Amino acid sequence: MIKEMKTYLFVIIMCSVSAFILSIVATSLHVPQTKARTAYRSRQLLIAAHLLSKSSTKKTVEDIMREKITPMLTNDQGESFTFEEKKIDYATYFDKGIKTGYFKNTLKLYYQIKDGGIILPVNGMGLWDAIYGYIAIEKNGYRILGITWYDQKETPGLGAEISSSKWQDTFIGKTLFHGKKMERFGLDFIPKEMLHLLSSLKKEYTIAAISGATLTTDGVQNAIKNSLSPYIPLLKKMQKRKHN
Repeated sequence: MIKEMKTYLFVIIMCSVSAFILSIVATSLHVPQTKARTAYRSRQLLIAAHLLSKSSTKKTVEDIMREKITPMLTNDQGESFTFEEKKIDYATYFDKGIKTGYFKNTLKLYYQIKDGGIILPVNGMGLWDAIYGYIAIEKNGYRILGITWYDQKETPGLGAEISSSKWQDTFIGKTLFHGKKMERFGLDFIPKEMLHLLSSLKKEYTIAAISGATLTTDGVQNAIKNSLSPYIPLLKKMQKRKHN
């Protein structure tokens, strides 16, 4: 009986020690993991705006973010504010909204590019899980500068192609607003083999869907429309400034 109790006691002690060590390791890794995720998101943001090559270093990312990018806020009227003007801590705001989406907020996040244009955070649902990315828009307020997806768990070789440079490059130059008075907003997605049937005008806002990944493509389309629609007042103001 005493021997069994000693064995149980030994097991309990070993489990406690192991749990304690694991908790220390997890805590020590939290900060570098958080920094790595932040650096990766920043890289993807800059790539969307063509401000960074894929071979650039982390130091270059930090330098360019500081020199070229300013986090901003906008309301439902398209007015712009700095975080300082609204007395809001950027880090706290960012962490709170990263999973749910900033487009749902009264004050919505966007990034001002120093030389013109903006970058908007995009999120939605793919086939298996949430997808997160950035879309950069030229200073005219309607033409896409670039897009990246920095977090997705779609099927490799199919839906996961949303993160490939080849597919993302097909968004460059596409228009978010169209129609005679540019009253229609959003992108259309159709099978690649049907693109040649479209007029030149329709091709300006149409993307070739990923073959075999219909639900992921639908998720991307909905994510872009849902995430960007609340920013239409801001985009319209950009368009007016461009034409004045």
